[in-house]
Amino acid sequence: MTIVIKDIPEGKAVQAIKQLNDIVNVWAVVDYTGTNSIYRELVMIKVSYIPPSGTFSHDAATKAPRPDYHELINAQNHRTAVRDVGQLFGAEVVDVGSRHIIFQLTSWSRRIDAFIRMLEPWGIIEVARSGVVAMLRSPVAGSSMDPIRLPREATATPDASQLPPG
Repeated sequence: MTIVIKDIPEGKAVQAIKQLNDIVNVWAVVDYTGTNSIYRELVMIKVSYIPPSGTFSHDAATKAPRPDYHELINAQNHRTAVRDVGQLFGAEVVDVGSRHIIFQLTSWSRRIDAFIRMLEPWGIIEVARSGVVAMLRSPVAGSSMDPIRLPREATATPDASQLPPG
């Protein structure tokens, strides 16, 4: 589990780390503050393929939606625009139905916020968001990168033997 604590005084952060370490099922608490870390988040967004004003007429015999020519053209333009927004953000299409498309995007939080805002006018049906995960970057041999800062005194570097398998 990743817990992100932003913009709090140093003393409060140390207190939070100590309290997390006291929880029985916690194997390790690692403080990435000031380190060369990567933070990412995953989002899946289901967006309507039907324009918001797309009220298809119904076939009297089957009572199924039956679009006319203009409704089909509007729907095609809508689908193209939705796909274009996804491509601009580098989102992956993970599912396509007759009435919706589902995008998956892994990025930093602000970019995901922007992606959601850009899709809102097209008709978002559902959003599932993972929350932030983090990992230290690997140093490159011979680079001039600053060395990775050691965690605060309140946090001990976890012993790999105490971490769960995998």
